[in-house]
Formats: sequence, structure tokens, C-alpha cells
Amino acid sequence: MRIFLSTLLSVLLFSSLSYAGSELPTLDNWVNNGEIRKVRDLYSHIQTQINENVLSFKSIKYDMEDKGCATYPIKEKSIYVGEDGFVKKMSVTQIISHREPLLLERYYDDHGHIRFVFTKRVGVEVRIYFSAEGVLIWSVEKNGKEYSKTNHEKGDWETNPLSAELALEFFNRVEGCKVLRND
Repeated sequence: MRIFLSTLLSVLLFSSLSYAGSELPTLDNWVNNGEIRKVRDLYSHIQTQINENVLSFKSIKYDMEDKGCATYPIKEKSIYVGEDGFVKKMSVTQIISHREPLLLERYYDDHGHIRFVFTKRVGVEVRIYFSAEGVLIWSVEKNGKEYSKTNHEKGDWETNPLSAELALEFFNRVEGCKVLRND
């Protein structure tokens, strides 16, 4: 019985080290990992749709000098929306400490699920990947030319909003700063 339980535990542990039939991402394989490639294909598809003007674009720019601005105000929000009404990409530029810009881009699939998050601040880029089921499968940080694994969780500030529907609500939310331009 002890051997059976030990074998069963080993099989369960081994099978948990893969995701949907593909290897879990590591620093050595993440670029070519099957699940990551699916997300990268979706990213490329959305970028192609943007470049070909297939998606509708909306943008709001805020007056950073307005006294109603928050401590770390949003400078600009933009969304790209498909014919299905789902946000495909949401981009936010926020001003953080020392008046440095923080770029956050979130990409959503045709079902409205978040699939990819990209953030860029001075010298650091973060990439967060989600499966089609909404499971966070990998997050990595690039500092200079070096990559390192990060420990993000679904629902972190960088990954919210988690759905295209919530992204649209976030885009339409009134911010404290005066609007300069609303396209």
C-alpha cells in the first residue's frame, strides 16, 4: 500500500508540472513555450488589427497640471475595441514617483479574458501571461538585458481589470484630472 501511495503521489506531482499538455515555462524555455506562444500569437493578431485600422480607437488625455489630479495621476487612457464590442487592448500611461511615466498595456481575447499584460517603467519591463482559461501561467521582468521570473498573482494591480468588460468600465471612469482631449 505504501508503494502504491508513493507511486500515485509521484504521478500526481509529475503531472502537475505540466500545463494543458505543455511544459511549464521556465527562464530557459519561456520564449518558445507552447502556452506563451499562443499568447504571443494573440498579441501579434491584435497589433496587426491595430495597424490595419480594424479596431475602433478611443483615447482620453488628462491635464497633469490640474489641481484635481491624484498623487499618481493617469496621463492618458486608450482602448481598441473589436466589432464584437470587446476591448482588445487597453493602454494606460500613469505618472509615478519623480514624475516618471508608467505604461500599462493589457490585451484581451475574443471572449473578453485577459491574456497578456505589459508594463514599462524606467529601465524595467514586465510581461504577464494568462491562459485562455484565465490562469496566470508566467510572469517575467526584463531589467536591462537580463530576464528574471517574477511572482505576480491574478488580481494584482498590474493585471486589473481582468476582463474586457471591466476594462471598458475603467476607461469610462471619471478621473480627478481635467480632460484635455477625448477622441
